[in-house]
Amino acid sequence: MRKALRKLKWPSLVGITSGFPAAALTAPNGDALARFGELAAQFAGGPLADCHLGVSRKYRPSQLPQALPEAEAAYLLGPRLKSETIHYFEDLVLLRLLAPLSNGPTLANFAEAELAPLIRYDDKHKSELLRTLDAYLRCNGNKVTTGEMLHLQRRSVYYRLTRIEELLETSLDDPDLRVRLYLALRSHEMLAAGVTRLASAG
Repeated sequence: MRKALRKLKWPSLVGITSGFPAAALTAPNGDALARFGELAAQFAGGPLADCHLGVSRKYRPSQLPQALPEAEAAYLLGPRLKSETIHYFEDLVLLRLLAPLSNGPTLANFAEAELAPLIRYDDKHKSELLRTLDAYLRCNGNKVTTGEMLHLQRRSVYYRLTRIEELLETSLDDPDLRVRLYLALRSHEMLAAGVTRLASAG
């Protein structure tokens, strides 16, 4: 990363934190998206070709302790939402809403209350009901698109969704339930990724 930044003549401070390479960069002049795109392009064909970047919001040097957990969150959770090379914390709107709840038990209790039967079933049977539910909700309840996303036959999708409804003892046709489940999935995902430092950093 240091070599790529030097090639772009981008003033920066590069190091390792929490096991990940991190860089404090000066705010780019002009189009920030294009500038970060140039940085990602420097990785092509090299040892970092398959990597992705997490970018925090813009901060003053004295606020770097707040920027770091944001960049980590974008790095860890961004790829789960979009298959892109660069992920911006600014785009993780739900994460920013949920982060203040992550330090106490509220968020974990909410995710547990909504998803516990599916989590237990997946752990016991090595199945992927949580992943199937997530895909189904991302596809706005379209079973055909869900099957395509998961590379499953329609019959398998229908079986899994029926099992999910049996375990949750409710219908996935309920729009309010879909919202709750989607929020619970994002909460579970955030807690599993270990990005709870956001609450204290904010």
